[in-house]
Formats: sequence, structure tokens, C-alpha cells
Amino acid sequence: MQERAEERVEQARSLEEAMKMILARGSAKGFLTYKEVNDILPEDVASPDRIDEILMALDEKGIDLVDDVE
Repeated sequence: MQERAEERVEQARSLEEAMKMILARGSAKGFLTYKEVNDILPEDVASPDRIDEILMALDEKGIDLVDDVE
């Protein structure tokens, strides 16, 4: 049981670090591609709630999410 709690804490930390990276990169460019976001996010982030949090944070910062850079 202790291992599960530690694992959840570690996942939260890695997601928090990923969010910081996503927001920093997006703020610098003004947009991000879906691929960039997917490359930064930890693989275990599949929860619809987590994905919604990410999308809302991008929207709040005025960072566009685009399919591809043309």
C-alpha cells in the first residue's frame, strides 16, 4: 500500500514537471503541436481529467494547440 502511495506521488511530480515544460515551451512559441505535448507528457497520463486539465491550462495561457506546423 505504501508503494502505491509513493508511486502516485511520483506520478504527480512527473506530471507537474511536464506541465511546467509544456507551458514554458508553449508560452515561448505561442502554440504547441499535439506531438510536442505527447512527447513531453509521461506515458501514464491517459486520464481524461488530466488531459482536460492540460487543455484548460493551455487555453488559459493563450497557447494554441495545432495539428502540425506548416
